[in-house]
Parts: sequence; C-alpha cells; structure tokens
Amino acid sequence: MRFHYSIPTIIEAIIYKIFNPDGKVYVKCDTDHHIAEKFPQRKGIKEGIRQLLYKKGIAAIDVISCETSKAYALMTKSDSPYFAFGDKLVYVPNGFDETSLRKTPIKIKSFDEKENKIITVGRLGTKQKNTDMLLESLAHINPAGWKFYFIGPIEPAFQSKIDRFYKNFPDKLSSIIFTGPIHDKQKLWEHYNSAKVFVLTSRWESYGLVLVEARRFGCYLVSTDVGAARDLIGNNECGEYIKQEDAVGLQQALQRIIDLQTPINTTIGMPVELSWEHVLYPVIEKLRQK
Repeated sequence: MRFHYSIPTIIEAIIYKIFNPDGKVYVKCDTDHHIAEKFPQRKGIKEGIRQLLYKKGIAAIDVISCETSKAYALMTKSDSPYFAFGDKLVYVPNGFDETSLRKTPIKIKSFDEKENKIITVGRLGTKQKNTDMLLESLAHINPAGWKFYFIGPIEPAFQSKIDRFYKNFPDKLSSIIFTGPIHDKQKLWEHYNSAKVFVLTSRWESYGLVLVEARRFGCYLVSTDVGAARDLIGNNECGEYIKQEDAVGLQQALQRIIDLQTPINTTIGMPVELSWEHVLYPVIEKLRQK
C-alpha cells in the first residue's frame, strides 16, 4: 500500500511489480477534487515521458482509491491519460476507528446528554485551518451559556492574536477555551462526545478526518466546503456549509444555533457504513479478484 498518486509512488509500483509480479499494489490517493490541478497536460518531450511513466505505473497498480465523491466523479469522467484507471479506481472514504473506540469506556451520548458546547480541532492558527475566521466570528456572539473549545497546538504567531482577543473581549474568557493539544485519543473523543456542534473553517483539506470523528459522535457539522464535508453533511441533513473568509456568516450561523433557531437535535451518529471495517471492503474484494 502506498499513499499519494505521485511520481515516487508510480516508480515504486513499477519496480515492485518487476520483482514481485504476483504481488498486489494498492494506492490510496489521499486527495480531494483538486487533484486534477496537479496533472496539467503540456506539450513536449518531457510531458511525453511523464505520460509514459504514468501509463506504466497505472498498469502496475491493482487498485487505486480516492476519498471523496467529488474526486471520484472527476477521475471517472476525465479523459486525461493520468486518470485512465478503468475499474481499478474505487471510492473509499476515510473511516472511523471503531476497534479503538470499543477499547475505551466511552458510551456515545444522545443529543439530550450533550453539553451546550462547540468545538474545533486542528493546528490552530495555520493558514490552512484559518482559525482566525472562527475567532473573529466569536467576538460579538452572545454565548448564552454555551462554551467554545479550541483543541490543538497553537502557532506562535496566533498566540498573540488570542492574547489580543481576550484583552479586547475580557467577557469571553469564561466561554472561549483553548485546551492545547490533546494526544490521548480517549480524552479527545470525550470532547467530541460531549459537544453538540463541530466547526471546521479550513481553506482546504484532502479529506478532513476531524469531520469523520465529529460525525461519529453525533456533532452537528458547520464547515467550509472542503474535503469530505459535502459527503458527510449532504444536503444539510447533518450540518451546514459556511463560505470561505466569511466570519460574519459564521457568526450568524452559530448564533442561530445558540438561539435554537437552527434545529440540530436531529443529528445522528455516523452509520456503520463509514467504519474502517466497512469502507475497506471494496478494496479487499478488488485485490482478491486480481
């Protein structure tokens, strides 16, 4: 198994099949629909060599999977020689680790058992995660007893923004909490389990595993349209979308939730179809057929 559809992966697949012709090669793309931007078709000798290399690589690959329905649709409809996978391509979303969950004493809470709590999880303050947008949206929210938890390591440059935020809005000290990184999986899952809402403000994601974890524990998802958000939220059945760089829109969405104007108690836990045990079945079956 190799991650990422790239030249190093292609070369490794070709070499592996030369020395292990009966072996199986599985490639997990780990990308979103922007993968097409990585394979522009040019003219010239270098492009011809590149296409030939990928053609041989595709022949060496037995199964290749992508994680989002957008990426799958793009690849299956594309006439690019870089995506000429035929029936080797399968849609395999990232799953949740049910095996590890079963080893913990965690009992999944119903909506009524959850706290009035909104969380975000990630590398806080990076350009990708755009935590600034969430912090800005909270400046003028009336929390009405709700708590906001920022979970994850904090970029040094972002810490000064946090300090300035508390200085400007001292009344938010008790309702907006930065926990720092939580490496203990059980403790992290307990935050998901007790929260009613999960927020993701990323500018981009290949998938967004935090969305799967939040979905598994029945959180209402408020997310930018990145990674697997479209697959996990659907037509607003389990959450809602927010626009990029729209702190005001996010503020309004969160205030509606707090004011009970947005029904979020219909959110259910992630179905078993998205557990790792289930999502890997198509890959296993494909490899058995090869």
